[in-house]
Amino acid sequence: MKTKGLFIALLAWLQIGLFAPSSAQTKDFTMQEAVLGLSSNLAIKNLKQWQWTGTEAFYAEIKTDNGDTAIYQTNAGKAGSASIKVLSLSQFNALLKQNKLKEVKAFPAIRWKNNNQFEFTHQGQIHRYINIPPKPAELQTLTAIPEGTEHSAFHEESRQMAYVEKYNLFIADSKFSATKVTQDGSKGIVYGESVHRNEFGIDGGFFWSKSGKKLAFYRMDQRMVEDYPIINWMESPAKANPIKYPMAGRKSHEVRVGVYNTENNKLIYLKTGEPKDQYLTCVTWSPDDKFVYVALLNREQNHLHLNQYDATTGELIKTLFEESD
Repeated sequence: MKTKGLFIALLAWLQIGLFAPSSAQTKDFTMQEAVLGLSSNLAIKNLKQWQWTGTEAFYAEIKTDNGDTAIYQTNAGKAGSASIKVLSLSQFNALLKQNKLKEVKAFPAIRWKNNNQFEFTHQGQIHRYINIPPKPAELQTLTAIPEGTEHSAFHEESRQMAYVEKYNLFIADSKFSATKVTQDGSKGIVYGESVHRNEFGIDGGFFWSKSGKKLAFYRMDQRMVEDYPIINWMESPAKANPIKYPMAGRKSHEVRVGVYNTENNKLIYLKTGEPKDQYLTCVTWSPDDKFVYVALLNREQNHLHLNQYDATTGELIKTLFEESD
């Protein structure tokens, strides 16, 4: 930890010494500024929740000006377009209070539907903010997230929620009648999570089909993977928290892609073949719900197959293309 702190301090000194005006090179920094400055008062300001709104060329971000935090939108397709304040934090809290929800100190994570609508999760529920003038802005509660849920994915059109509770996968319908899809979930067998250490752009484990009638998901068996200790230095004395980490040249986890049909309650797994420790990436549905596409990459990461699978039987239809390096 000392070495890391000295390295950061040296890096801060080099940056300031090399790029600051000559008059500023004589400034003596405190230990607090030298060690933590790059992540606080000396850091470049970050963009908060910068994202496209899904309509035309508009993007949105959250900015704070003179203590006033608000959501701003900008038309990137129009040169010189000024940012427009869409919703202040105080207005947002007033709307929450009006709907008997707790006020917040900062905007929750926002998922834009279009210029006038976004969704967010608050108090175990998914809500939608709608502002279509001349009507007043309103909030709609779309669904509830079960208490104790580890991971979840909501399908807007079908109003179904896929979630993991006590290691197993459940799907709840619009009336929140839940069906238990899997039975063998445990610390060693996990469902609906990111796999392969979040490599290859993987950031989730649920994949709804377009209609919401079928759900593809990851099943990761990591029982054969050795434990690796992660030290928690925030506790005193420090404690080791073991995680499953596949070291190079040693056993890796085995991943499968399951497909559950909500209409007939049938569960199948795609027949992705050997080796079992290959990487299954880029899981994608065809628009008609009939096929699932998966990019299979060997552990050496030098040979990839983009395959098409039958979503009803799990059979391989064909390999669209393959690449090697």
